Amino acid sequence: MELSLALKFVHVISALVWIGGSFTFALVGTYFERRGDLRTGVSVVTLVTVLGPVLFLPASVLALMSGTMLFVLAAGPWTAWTILALPLVATAFGLGAGVIRP
Repeated sequence: MELSLALKFVHVISALVWIGGSFTFALVGTYFERRGDLRTGVSVVTLVTVLGPVLFLPASVLALMSGTMLFVLAAGPWTAWTILALPLVATAFGLGAGVIRP
């Protein structure tokens, strides 16, 4: 298997775990909050605080590292996706470290 193909695979899977998992937990938390089921809502929040540093943070770092390596290996021009992705990743890390974590 080529290195770039393996990096693409790692990048896509880690991005799916990071973004998909976070989005799913946000939806589930909102659902139980609107239902008024506080006990289950607290359980979801507790699960997120446990899985955040163990699953979501490593997935985000892996997505960033594999994406950077893909960009360096391609040695191509700065595409629109690359220009859009950099501030999005910076915003996600900033929100996670500065707002959600504390």
